Amino acid sequence: MKLVSELLCRATLLACLPLASAQEQQGEGLTVGHWVSVKGELDGRGEFVASAVEVLDPADEEVLIGMVEKVERSEARFRLLGRPVYVSEKTEWRKLDWTTLAGARVKVEGHHRGPQRFSSRAISTRGAGRDQLVGRLDHLERTAKGLTGAVMDFLIRVPGTVAVESEKPLDQYSLAAPRAEREVLVRVRDEDDFIPGTYELAENLYLGARLELGGAYEQDRDLDEESEQDDTIGEVRLRGEMTWRPTERFFGLLGVTLGALYEDEETDGSRFEQTARVPELFGYWYDVGVEGLDFQIGRQDFDERREWLWDENLDAVRVWYRHPAFRVEVSASTVFWDSSERNEESSNFIAYVTNNNPDKVVGAYVVDRRGTYVYDPRDGDRATDNYPIHFGARAFGEWIPGTDSWLEISSLRGYREFSDLDGFGFDVGSTIKPAAIEPYYVNVGFAFGSGDDDPFDGVDETFRQTGFQDNNDKLGGVTSFRYYGELLDPELSNLEIWTLGAGRRFGRALSLDLLFHDYRQDVAADRLIETALRKAPNGLSADLGWEVDLVLGVRFWKGWDFEAIVSRFEPGAAFDDPDPSWLVTGRLRMRL
Repeated sequence: MKLVSELLCRATLLACLPLASAQEQQGEGLTVGHWVSVKGELDGRGEFVASAVEVLDPADEEVLIGMVEKVERSEARFRLLGRPVYVSEKTEWRKLDWTTLAGARVKVEGHHRGPQRFSSRAISTRGAGRDQLVGRLDHLERTAKGLTGAVMDFLIRVPGTVAVESEKPLDQYSLAAPRAEREVLVRVRDEDDFIPGTYELAENLYLGARLELGGAYEQDRDLDEESEQDDTIGEVRLRGEMTWRPTERFFGLLGVTLGALYEDEETDGSRFEQTARVPELFGYWYDVGVEGLDFQIGRQDFDERREWLWDENLDAVRVWYRHPAFRVEVSASTVFWDSSERNEESSNFIAYVTNNNPDKVVGAYVVDRRGTYVYDPRDGDRATDNYPIHFGARAFGEWIPGTDSWLEISSLRGYREFSDLDGFGFDVGSTIKPAAIEPYYVNVGFAFGSGDDDPFDGVDETFRQTGFQDNNDKLGGVTSFRYYGELLDPELSNLEIWTLGAGRRFGRALSLDLLFHDYRQDVAADRLIETALRKAPNGLSADLGWEVDLVLGVRFWKGWDFEAIVSRFEPGAAFDDPDPSWLVTGRLRMRL
């Protein structure tokens, strides 16, 4: 493994040993959830550059200290450290008031409730000194130059020369849970999709951007090395997000994606395609009528950590109710343009309830999809009456120390034309990372989606996922990937998937994962549903074959991340005269 470590370091043009030494000296044990005091100043890009960092016991209120920049009494707010601070009847004034606020140096205690939304509970005068943030550490990355992270909605940078101080060992401090209000607004998004509002265009109007470069080489997706259908793909995407917060109780977002795709296929030749999309355009209202009741309307991102249920942009009306112990989400949605035919022809009704413990998540849901378009495992694509309803429950998190486990259970009911639906699926597994084998970890999982053994009895027992799924998550490393296989990439339908993997972290910014997947059909059939393969099984054997994935993830540079994946699929007896298939992909993301 030492040789592998050295080779990986050279491949990324970094030296591992100096980095590891720097990590040991600067905040070893510091993690997301620690309550920190950060002293320093804002730089020209809006980053808070730290000159001192101290870990504290969690408190009920966050703190901002700095010079008041602008007073807007008519809007019941003032600007501090480049952010609006809102004043209400609950705010306590200490030795100053609205008339003496302009230009004063103040300490504000209160609640950070999302980007550009700080509600004050106490405002007091403060003497000369450094600006300061006190709150939960919501994000952390270690780089060769020090630490970067987020406290509230501030991006912080801690140079390597700045030590992280504490009165006791860091593992003796309790971790603070994220506030429910902040979690809802930020939306549960894959870390790869995070775009900070870096540039202030106007008052309360911010712009963030991310550039993404990707490439792939696909060999023998049809399992025939003589067919000359290999693909070479290159892609460039620029994603911009504009956020607007005119008041404390409203938040608006516009997302635009510009893309260019080049594809060269041996048989069909090359093509070049340019795209422009609006993946998100919504308004979000807080505390509508009663505290904790939020309302969201427009095109919005439906996402969740494992993406087993959904990762889709939908045109929706969405209502949230936030309580300290739980969160309820109810929505009605469709897609008016720029999506698949099924999504555009479906009306969706979703109800989801979950607790507010990010370390141990428990949830239940109903997903009702009504439409006329369906992929039928026997008859292919066709128009028909289609009314699937998914009922399910889930749990994931660190239930046992040193493990990150998950359990998904789902039942499919409803009907499709003249057949009743009666499918069942589940996914159970764990990432095991005990201290005894650190920095190594092990992944083990089993997923099952039922098939239909009698196509003529009026009951279709084939399980289908919601159609919004992406089946993408991190399994111990620094980057996420498709946990059912990058090459086969199947929907969990009429399938049994065994997964066994091992990985290693090289510091906190680089990881290498090796995963093995074994595939069998529950019922031997001559179709695979929603897979990347271009060859159908013979329907005589249930043995589909196996796949191995090698995944490299790199996050050494602030705002940059890179992943590279090599996959090989070895077909089984379910395919006639097959050849193996290969996939090589690479992707670089840069937050601008």
